[in-house]
Amino acid sequence: MKQILVGVDGSAASAAALRFATQIAVEEGAEITAVHAYQRPYSELSPDERERRRADCSDVLERIWVRPAIDAGVIVHQRIHEGDPREIVDIANSEGADLVVLGRTGSGTGPALLHLGSVVEYAAHHVHAALAVIPPFVALPFARIVIGVDGSPEAASAIDWCVDHRSMRNADVLAVFVEA
Repeated sequence: MKQILVGVDGSAASAAALRFATQIAVEEGAEITAVHAYQRPYSELSPDERERRRADCSDVLERIWVRPAIDAGVIVHQRIHEGDPREIVDIANSEGADLVVLGRTGSGTGPALLHLGSVVEYAAHHVHAALAVIPPFVALPFARIVIGVDGSPEAASAIDWCVDHRSMRNADVLAVFVEA
């Protein structure tokens, strides 16, 4: 594993996702791409105001949100993407991320299936890489991991991956198969 993409938005869930990704990156010698994707709250902003807001966001991304990963010695690439936050999936797919890590819910406020954020729900259907969904306020190392399995080689690989990582060796792994 060489490249981990993490969605960051300042929420508790994205902070937990970054902690998880940082631990995996340290173990694997991987790099992290931290992506903050957002939609403009106002349709009419002057170019100067738009650039000022983007610069402020970039500053917060580097100074606060990704600082723990940088302090842990991980190489962190930072991206700010103006547009639908679900486009994080397109970024992950186009950059060939090995793992996508998202917080279970982000800063959005809309209702979502199974209490998952809309970005996570979208990623579960469209991302080509392994996807880890991390709840807010989770402690590391994990005590329990739930993996959705479907009998595919990819599902078997997910179970093997959990068994192979130091930070997950003492966790209970629950494999869930849902028949339609």
